[in-house]
Amino acid sequence: GQTTTVQNNIIYRFHETSNDSAIAVQMHNVNPGGAKIFNNTIYFIDSAGSSKHAYGIQFSGYATDEVKNNIVAGLYASGDSDHERAYVSTYDDESDIATNLSDTTTNASWSAKDMGKSYNDTSALISKSLTDIDFVSTIQGSEDLHVGDDSVALQAGTDLGDSNNVQYDIDGIDRHTTNVTWDIGADQHSLGS
Repeated sequence: GQTTTVQNNIIYRFHETSNDSAIAVQMHNVNPGGAKIFNNTIYFIDSAGSSKHAYGIQFSGYATDEVKNNIVAGLYASGDSDHERAYVSTYDDESDIATNLSDTTTNASWSAKDMGKSYNDTSALISKSLTDIDFVSTIQGSEDLHVGDDSVALQAGTDLGDSNNVQYDIDGIDRHTTNVTWDIGADQHSLGS
């Protein structure tokens, strides 16, 4: 079946101004091939109004869906911290998930570990601060969401092979030629010798 893929992107500064929710990546009912969401870095998703949500990645949760090696950080819901949801598995909890990262702005139930369901992913990195993630710059207007030398994302990812060129990072670096474990997110900062 048809597969829809979102991979190797840096998505940032979604700021809703009209009393609505804000979503960086939304992949609903992508069947029969499923949604493949790989190696993305998402930062600063800001909803507006009470009871409105800030979502990083929202997907169906079907067995054909895969969500791996993503960073979601900097979620802001002006209504309530329960509405700051890094990962949302909407319908089921059958997806193949691994090595995703969520920060301290994410409500614990909607972190990289459980995604609003009961995945209990032990490879997830959760409750990480922006200091832990170590983006080069989060200053508005001069953002650089590559990760620095001290990032917890370094060599913490999953090798996803080479289907659909998933191994190439945001800068065109072939993760396989680095001879190290993949980093989480769109940037492969770790390079082998």
